[in-house]
Amino acid sequence: MGLAQENKSAPGEAQALVRKAVAAIRRDGAPKTYAEISERRGPFALRDLYVAVYALDGTLRAHTHPDTRKIDAQRMYCEQLADSMICAGASI
Repeated sequence: MGLAQENKSAPGEAQALVRKAVAAIRRDGAPKTYAEISERRGPFALRDLYVAVYALDGTLRAHTHPDTRKIDAQRMYCEQLADSMICAGASI
C-alpha cells in the first residue's frame, strides 16, 4: 500500500469523528463547536476527514475545509442531533 493510500481515512475514523463532534455539541453547545468545526486545522479535521453540519433542510451550518485540495469519492457517515445532521466522509 502506497503512502497516498495510507493517508486515506477509514469508515471507523469517520464514525469516531462524528461521535466526537456530537459529544462536543452536547457538552459545549452548538455555537462553540461549530466554530471549532470550521477551523481548518482544528480538532475536527484529520487528514482527508472533515466534519460538516447540516440543518435538516440542507442548509450548511459548519464545515471544515480540508487541506487536500482534492476531490475524492467518499462515503458519508451521519448522525442526527436535534435539527441537525453531523457528518464526516471516509474515502472509498
